[in-house]
Amino acid sequence: LMRELVNAERYIAPSMHHQGVDRLGTELVATGIAEDGIIEFIEHRDRSRFILGIQGHPEKARLNLNKYNQVFAHFVTRCREFSALCAKEASCQA
Repeated sequence: LMRELVNAERYIAPSMHHQGVDRLGTELVATGIAEDGIIEFIEHRDRSRFILGIQGHPEKARLNLNKYNQVFAHFVTRCREFSALCAKEASCQA
């Protein structure tokens, strides 16, 4: 998903962390790893579920800000879709 959203095979993400993901959950996959080995992006294997984790700092990614805007726009779209689905159902579960 991140590859599609930022439209790139390689992507520069500001990486300045003293903490990081050690072990991924069963259905999660690392889709972005920094040169220092820190996992920057994680996603759920099931693409129908919108689960995306970003370790990088989009607010500091001036060179890539337009690419990050695509991530935020997709997040808003998925939230709206989920909200509309919930409005149609009596009970809504994530």
